[in-house]
Amino acid sequence: MSVTSSSKDGLNTDDASSAYWRSLLENYTAPTPFVVDGTFTSAAADQVSTAGRAFTPEVAQKLDTFLDSSKLSADIFYISLWALLLHRYSSEQSVLFGITASGLLGTPAAVAPVSINISEHDAVSVWMNAVQQAISAVSDHDVPPMEQLHAFTGIPDDAPLIDSLLILDQAMDDGQSGRNGFPLTLLINTGSEAGLSIEYDVQRFSENAINRMLGHLTTMTESILDNPQEQVCDVKILTDAEYQQIIYDWNETSIDFPDKSCLHELFERRVTDDPDAIAAVFEDTSYTYGELNQRANQLARHLQQKGAGPNKLVAISLGRGLDMVVGLMGISKSGSAYVPLDPNYPRDRLAFMLEDTSAPILLTESALLEGLPEHTAKTVLIDQHWPEIAKQDSSNVSSDVTAEDLAYVIYTSGSTGRPKGRRGRC
Repeated sequence: MSVTSSSKDGLNTDDASSAYWRSLLENYTAPTPFVVDGTFTSAAADQVSTAGRAFTPEVAQKLDTFLDSSKLSADIFYISLWALLLHRYSSEQSVLFGITASGLLGTPAAVAPVSINISEHDAVSVWMNAVQQAISAVSDHDVPPMEQLHAFTGIPDDAPLIDSLLILDQAMDDGQSGRNGFPLTLLINTGSEAGLSIEYDVQRFSENAINRMLGHLTTMTESILDNPQEQVCDVKILTDAEYQQIIYDWNETSIDFPDKSCLHELFERRVTDDPDAIAAVFEDTSYTYGELNQRANQLARHLQQKGAGPNKLVAISLGRGLDMVVGLMGISKSGSAYVPLDPNYPRDRLAFMLEDTSAPILLTESALLEGLPEHTAKTVLIDQHWPEIAKQDSSNVSSDVTAEDLAYVIYTSGSTGRPKGRRGRC
């Protein structure tokens, strides 16, 4: 391949190459993005920095062994590695970046864009062979000027064609890779110091982001070499420290829970701490903690007058909305346990649940009355009866309920027979 329009096999190379590059690039509407932490500094334009990561002798030896057994070149390995990292960072199925490699491109002057499709469910070794075929196709065609390549895409004129460059031959790096329009350049270090280096625009990338990137590249390299037959989607990217943080540290959410307190008592403490904070929102309506607490207290007193109290049941059937939140908290404050009745359940299921629990009180709303079965419970309509409920004292309620008392009764789906109730404590 060359960067001129010389002819091969007697064909018009301009036409053949143009058709190839157009088909390769026409579906791109933006350069493959780097979804990493950016940086905003006062550094001068085009100021670059470099960070590197050396492979351990064991990893370097595994790489040599893999290349010998797979019959793949080191160039193909690193092209595949970079493509996979861009895929993981961007979630793009096909990724676009630039490469320079005299062994692949035939001239040290060429910078060629390559488009690599990520076949997530192929074995890594199988996918890398497909990458090799894609690069072979690139090497069979002349590289038009970058402006012409850009015109083959749907990428806006003011956006770059490619955002990263992979330099596969150190001899081809003139030390200016970060100053020639590519904000990020990956360089391959060979020999006794085998590893990877990244030269980057300090106005575009933070040092922490680049160091994480090098960690991810190293982890992916080790994962591939440990199991070349694993699926591409299974290649590990997280470093040990990141895995520990995400899987374990961030999930250390256990706390000492006050096992002698009921739910409504914990809620009341939150009310005391910040009564004006928003507690619940539904569509364009919201309640602060103070407002929700007052309404729940009024409802709790009304329910107590109907017979609610510790270890007694109150069935609740309400539509989605703030009344549902008031209802559940009001039942808890009254000392009773709630029995949720989904308004969308069949009537015979609702009838069974009401009969099985013998709930003496049903809290519902006017719009749902027609869908409910016949029952003997005292009915409280939270919408229609609210003017009466609102006359109750809004201070916190005393109910003598304890953490050992019943908090709710929830029924199973009944998929293997009749629904079964399950009880939970406060």
